[in-house]
Amino acid sequence: MRDFLDHELLDCLMQASGGVLGHVRLIGKGSVAGATASAGLRHVLWALETAILEKTNATVHTEIHITGSISYTGLGVRVHTNGAAGVVESLAHAISKNQHNRVIRSVRLSELPPVGENRDERSRYMLEVEQAVQCVEVGNTLDRLEPNASQDGPLGNIKTVRSVHFAPLHPRFHVACDIAPGYAKMLRQVLIDSKPQPSLVHKLRLNTQQHELPREDLQSILARADATEASELVNLLAHQGMRTIGTVEAILATGETVQLSDAPAVWATLPSTTAQVRERLILQNTSLHLLDQEIATQDARLAGTEEQVGRLGRQIARTVTASRHPTFGTRLRDLFSAPTALPDQLGADAGLLRRAVDQQQQLKGELDALQTARKLVESERDFTVRRLSTMAACLESAVPRGQQHRVQPTVVAKPLDSVFADLCALPIHPDDDAVSRFLLRSVAYVTEPGLAAITAAEPPRLDTVALKIVRHEATSTPPWGGRPRPLDGCVIHVLPPLAPETADKLQDLIRAQGCRAPVVVAERMPASLNCTTLFFTPVTDLKDDIFTQFIQSNLKAAYDDKHRSIIFAGGTAALEELGITIEDRVIFHDSDQQGNHS
Repeated sequence: MRDFLDHELLDCLMQASGGVLGHVRLIGKGSVAGATASAGLRHVLWALETAILEKTNATVHTEIHITGSISYTGLGVRVHTNGAAGVVESLAHAISKNQHNRVIRSVRLSELPPVGENRDERSRYMLEVEQAVQCVEVGNTLDRLEPNASQDGPLGNIKTVRSVHFAPLHPRFHVACDIAPGYAKMLRQVLIDSKPQPSLVHKLRLNTQQHELPREDLQSILARADATEASELVNLLAHQGMRTIGTVEAILATGETVQLSDAPAVWATLPSTTAQVRERLILQNTSLHLLDQEIATQDARLAGTEEQVGRLGRQIARTVTASRHPTFGTRLRDLFSAPTALPDQLGADAGLLRRAVDQQQQLKGELDALQTARKLVESERDFTVRRLSTMAACLESAVPRGQQHRVQPTVVAKPLDSVFADLCALPIHPDDDAVSRFLLRSVAYVTEPGLAAITAAEPPRLDTVALKIVRHEATSTPPWGGRPRPLDGCVIHVLPPLAPETADKLQDLIRAQGCRAPVVVAERMPASLNCTTLFFTPVTDLKDDIFTQFIQSNLKAAYDDKHRSIIFAGGTAALEELGITIEDRVIFHDSDQQGNHS
């Protein structure tokens, strides 16, 4: 892990900051219910802080977002005792006196609606809170409203957070219907528009190299013609004497050269835009078209040469046979004239055969080069076509049957090219969650009908949406530690991405309801498209605000448990850090330094 911190993480931070790292914000999210994050989160954050402090002069602001045990009610007998101990250790870590002077730690304490074993629902609430809290404008708003919170004693950087959640747009029933068909149609149109364009490629250039192979000299073979069988003699004369290796290049109309026999490195991955994919497919299809023409021409030339080689071989075989089994006319002619020696009879045809064989081998090498280039280009083309077709089919299958057409879209998609890299990064056969995450990242903004669907506003107008938001007519998270208290504190309404005119109109309508709370439009919501209202309440008293009666009772139970050494991962040091003593009850010692008043 240290190698990761020292190299990969810090390298990324230095690159992102342009080489000057002045401030780093670390955010850690975890529950205190007893899972791995309960004890591991603060140690991971400490390791990150240490690595950054040792390697840079940056200040580090560490935010610890803690989800309380009420969120996990019904999931285990030790959930609440683990939760109480986890709160103690997390707070002690956050307000420790041993912090580096370049480290600021803050804590956000929140509960989620207890939904039992419905993990997906619990994860949705958690992700919606996190994406809202981490929204850039929310951070800017908090900095503006509470600029000196860290100066309000050790508890100044600790807040409890509550939130109100409406019903988010479903990635498959809302977002997919409005985005997937359009994207799929664009992908299929790319395939349609990628027909060959002969004017794109000026010509194909075949580059060849000849490599001589060892073979017997022609005269040496002919000298043994009388003692050699006809078929063997033909084989010796037709022995391959060279090997041809070729490469194929496409000379584009622009003068650029593209190597077809060895795929360019740029073909190793899909392009980043659909226009680049279309250009590549057009080039590949055009090259295949021209290669097919060249291969057909080369095939015809090779067939003619092979026919010539066969004809010359048969002619030589007949000559050899005739010399060994002369006819009556041949013997009669030889009586009146000197007979011609067999090597002399074969000389001309043997020379022609050798030249024809060499030409045949050259044509074969050139044909092999053309066919190799074709296979490679076709393979690259087919991979791209299959990938686009698979992506289009995946998007089309994301739309539930009967939902292909929506009268009023709930979202507007980003341009396909802006998310094309994310689409290409999906697995060949992505699961539903991967597709849903991609679709959520592809949303440019939510429409007015989309806002009405989120808030269940009737009639579906912006004024009724504003009324729903102001009245908090949705699911609210429980107060921290189960202590009854109203929704109060610093209120921030967080809206999903909206078109500027829609955002301005809705903000005005919310203010018209008498609401003075800041209204923030998120730049993106990759986890869930929803309207969320956040309530940040500062902690002024350790006992009353954090260690509620519910948590105190579980803290004592954890302390009295026979497995206390396991429940309290750091022993009792955290209790001492917070000034807490556990006897027959939980005692909070008065300490001006800690800001306690109990």
